[in-house]
Amino acid sequence: MQKEQKKLTERTIEKECSIFMTCGGCPYYQLPYPRREEQKKQSIREFLSQNQLSLPVAITHLGFFGLRDRFDLQYQNGVFGLYAQGSQDIVAMPRCPKIHPILNQALQWLNAHPLPIERAALRLRRSPQKKVGLWIDASHPTVHQLMTEQTWLTQASKQFLIEIGQKHKRLIRKTSKWGLHKHPQLEPWFETPISTEKKTPLYTTIAGFTQPSMRINTELVLYVQGLVHAISAQHWLEYGCGAGNFSFMLSQNCETLDLIEISPLAKKGLQKGLSHLPNHAQIQFLTSCSESSCTAILVDPPRSGMGTNLSSIYQHPTIRDIIYVSCNIQSLIHDMRIVFEHGYELRSIHGVNQFPRSTHCEWIAHLSKSKS
Repeated sequence: MQKEQKKLTERTIEKECSIFMTCGGCPYYQLPYPRREEQKKQSIREFLSQNQLSLPVAITHLGFFGLRDRFDLQYQNGVFGLYAQGSQDIVAMPRCPKIHPILNQALQWLNAHPLPIERAALRLRRSPQKKVGLWIDASHPTVHQLMTEQTWLTQASKQFLIEIGQKHKRLIRKTSKWGLHKHPQLEPWFETPISTEKKTPLYTTIAGFTQPSMRINTELVLYVQGLVHAISAQHWLEYGCGAGNFSFMLSQNCETLDLIEISPLAKKGLQKGLSHLPNHAQIQFLTSCSESSCTAILVDPPRSGMGTNLSSIYQHPTIRDIIYVSCNIQSLIHDMRIVFEHGYELRSIHGVNQFPRSTHCEWIAHLSKSKS
């Protein structure tokens, strides 16, 4: 019976994805979902045990299919796809069940129209308004080659809005040939909830960072909103706020909000988004935590964690509550060990499974200053 069930599962997987045994994008694909979830909880449970904590560890799961509204892939010598498991070879990807159907249509078009260059990194993105964007990141000589060839860009521009290069410059028509905008173009390529009833646009470039899924991001932000309500602080600081994924929700749930963001482009997108929220907290942009008199802070750092910036939080005289959002459980655990040494305690830990076939999970930890 178990052999028959295994064969049935494998047949189902093969029907969903023809490259699941070779593509490196879904290393947990063959594991039953309960085992995947247990694997993701293992590190945090070990951490809790080491610190004599008996907190529940739950993971929100919203399914497997069509989740991604932002999809990164590689291109090399006519092949679009992801790296193979354990190598740097590109596995040709005809379609992917984890991305939105609109992006699968875009992927199908790309497969039928190979780029006239040797290699590039790509980002496909769909907006809430169902626009499709394509970012092409390649070396300067390769970009020059693409811009000189012109024909492929003429075809692709009928399918996508296109950005090229590390400076996120938008493709535009200049008289008889293609060129690039002088400055990045910020548009509503994503959306984020400000309450259970309302969402607001997130202004970014096609190449700009956002969460990969609008649907799962809604769950993530609303879970954080629940923590914000429970903490009930009126003066918040958000460190590394990006284009405002949590900022807009925070601005509806406190009296004053301090924001720190070092990227000028992300800050510009955040300010543009705030202009669509007539009623919000009193907001000011700061350059360091020491300038703020907040009592609570929200951080969503890169995979490497807070690094040396963590000291500015645990040394702050008035911060009593920390909401820490992380896509890397190891860096989260590393940083929690440090703040534990400075009088903070873990109140809750929760996962949002926006990468259901991989080893990754988005974690939200609430830490607060010990009363003792």
